[in-house]
Amino acid sequence: MSGTMYRGGWGDAPLSDEAQRTVSHLEALEQQEAHSARIADELYAAHNGVPDIEQRRAVWEENNNRLAVRMAAEEGVSALEVHRGNYGHTPAEFVALAGARQDHEDRMRAVRNQQAFQRWQRDNAGYEQEPTRAEQIAESREAAKRAMVDKYRPEIEARRADRERLAEIRQVVGEVVEPVVGGLLREIDRTR
Repeated sequence: MSGTMYRGGWGDAPLSDEAQRTVSHLEALEQQEAHSARIADELYAAHNGVPDIEQRRAVWEENNNRLAVRMAAEEGVSALEVHRGNYGHTPAEFVALAGARQDHEDRMRAVRNQQAFQRWQRDNAGYEQEPTRAEQIAESREAAKRAMVDKYRPEIEARRADRERLAEIRQVVGEVVEPVVGGLLREIDRTR
């Protein structure tokens, strides 16, 4: 970008000194970034012995395939099954795993948010805030529920006691009547 003349303001007026310094600084950063990228590519190529990006991609894929075969062999899967595509994740499994990973990340984010909120509450414990309208409504509903339960508590407890007595009666009837009726039915079957 060097050698480019930037214009600003009205018509052909040159850029201010500050703007020209900013442009020069950005150009220097771009050149430094391009130089760093070239050095990184050269180091990678020298390290792996592969200068071309397409060749590097092919080497990378080959290394991944070798790793998959080795992992499959460790799990007892033959290399033939790996090359046929019978090893690894199906697209549905990958989607399920990715979804599970995202769910886990969401849960972890929620935990961190909750911990941050609890720290905030601890730090601001002396400061009491007036309850919001929603909190007041929720509190009044809870109070109404408690009042309703207290009002009908004797009836609820009486019904509970009745159910318990009925269960006891059914158990006694089952223990006493069942053998007698069963014996009578067997006697009737024999006389037929």
